[in-house]
Amino acid sequence: WMGCSGRREADYQAVFSKRDYDIHIKDGVPAEKLYILSHPLLGKAKEFFKKTFFKPAPKFKSKRKIITFILPVEEIGFKRVDSSLIPKEETQKIRREIVSLTNKILPNWKIFLKPHPDIQDLTETKKTFQFLPNSIEITQQSDPVDRYLEISDVIIGIPPASTTLFTAVLQYSDKLIISVDLYQEMQGDIYKDFDGIEYIDSREKLIRVLEKIKEDRYKKENKIKLEPEGFY
Repeated sequence: WMGCSGRREADYQAVFSKRDYDIHIKDGVPAEKLYILSHPLLGKAKEFFKKTFFKPAPKFKSKRKIITFILPVEEIGFKRVDSSLIPKEETQKIRREIVSLTNKILPNWKIFLKPHPDIQDLTETKKTFQFLPNSIEITQQSDPVDRYLEISDVIIGIPPASTTLFTAVLQYSDKLIISVDLYQEMQGDIYKDFDGIEYIDSREKLIRVLEKIKEDRYKKENKIKLEPEGFY
């Protein structure tokens, strides 16, 4: 039952927002099977999860600031404009370009690449980023992503957009969370106009934002203001 459409087979499906509800509807899940519940990180439940679920961040002995990239499991992509294929080699090139550009502008920062837990083998991931500096570290796919969200100053997602960014906003609304979509990929613009996440759709804008971060001039204008949506 991978993906929204796979859950057409389920008798009922719970989603955490009207946005997710609409995505499921567009993907063919019948409305009568869907229920919207408040996200567990909203309201009083957030304090409960902080005490019982989120583990303390690992001790990282470094005075450098930290960026964590959320790497998706998908090895290919598709263009939004015409649904044309972005093959594996080009997808790897795009992701390497984004990470390399970030490292070039912020050379003194520590960069973690956090693979999706569904990635079974890191061989291809290591091959994609093998020529990048030692300051860029690929984590184990089994590592809890929450640990890296906690120690990071900046969190960056690349297409297809990860739900980890949504969770990160709820956990750490004061941190800079970026969704990069330089090549207008399908599902790459999910966080466009989403309060609390900086959506970047061009190389020029990415450079401007990274330069501001480097010079400590970037100010996060929006703070996440989500209210529980109740039960439908």
